[in-house]
Amino acid sequence: MLKVYKIIAVSLVCCAHVFSQYSESGTSLFPFLKLDNNARTIAMGGASAAMANGIYGAAVNPASTGFLTQTQAMAGYQSLILDAWAGPIGYAFPTHKYGVFSSNLMYVSHGYLDSSEALDENGVSTGETWHVFSIVGSLGWSKVLLNNLSIGLACKGIYHPIKSSGGYYAAASAIAFDAGFQYRSRGSRFIVGCAIQNAGFIVSNYSRDFNDLSLPLAITTGISYTPLYIPSLRLACDLQKSNDDYLNYKPGFEYAIYKKNLFVRGGYGFSEADLEYLIKQMKNEASSDYIKSNASGLSLGFGIVTDINGMATNVDVACLLRSEDLGPSLALSVLVEY
Repeated sequence: MLKVYKIIAVSLVCCAHVFSQYSESGTSLFPFLKLDNNARTIAMGGASAAMANGIYGAAVNPASTGFLTQTQAMAGYQSLILDAWAGPIGYAFPTHKYGVFSSNLMYVSHGYLDSSEALDENGVSTGETWHVFSIVGSLGWSKVLLNNLSIGLACKGIYHPIKSSGGYYAAASAIAFDAGFQYRSRGSRFIVGCAIQNAGFIVSNYSRDFNDLSLPLAITTGISYTPLYIPSLRLACDLQKSNDDYLNYKPGFEYAIYKKNLFVRGGYGFSEADLEYLIKQMKNEASSDYIKSNASGLSLGFGIVTDINGMATNVDVACLLRSEDLGPSLALSVLVEY
């Protein structure tokens, strides 16, 4: 059982390590819930709560789908660390009277532990392989009120099993709720959004040894703006605070370099600790024990919008560079509207 607990703990902490060096990092279950699920958001540094991005934004702010007038479907892939990866799919369809309904599914593979790495207490190979993965599925609803205000709700189920080829099985599961709003004005040149994520309860846990861990409850607020005289540019920034992380800043931009068909994007996420260190460094008061937060990193990407068989098709690519000990994370997303 000690070996099993170590595998569970390593799975949680390694995923949390992607995000933060916060003292409470790793004290919440399901840290993979913080993953951005599409390349457009990743390329913009994580800014999403106040973006007009439809089904792309539903994972952060369920109200983002409220303004849709056509059906949207999306799918994607994102490399994480080592052999871990994530693959999301989503679908949203509007109705005339009842608002917009959506569904999202995210599969996260935390990688494999092969038989040469699975050792017993004597250091001898057990001959077993281990696989840890996660599944998050959600159903959402959103509706526009007063022509420019959208509200949204989502309910999601979370399942995180750990399996071995020798027959061992342990899992944790939970039910969580998201809620948010998005307000648009000036022809959507100015957008404000806010969302509460992962408010819920744990249904089952791996064992009683993990009962002191909670869901990563988070509040995200965002703003985006297109200058009147630069209609090809959109600036955006999210602020996000969760119970197991610093306050994180997520500024980004999107610029149309060719009509509305080719976009370049960039962003740089950083935490409250990173900002404090920068200020102290400018005052020549920085300490030598500072560790850069893995939430910090430069992100770049591009997007192509075209028409394929009468369907508006978006292809988005992103590259996220975090701390030196983590390699770049690459993401590809495809969204169709019809």
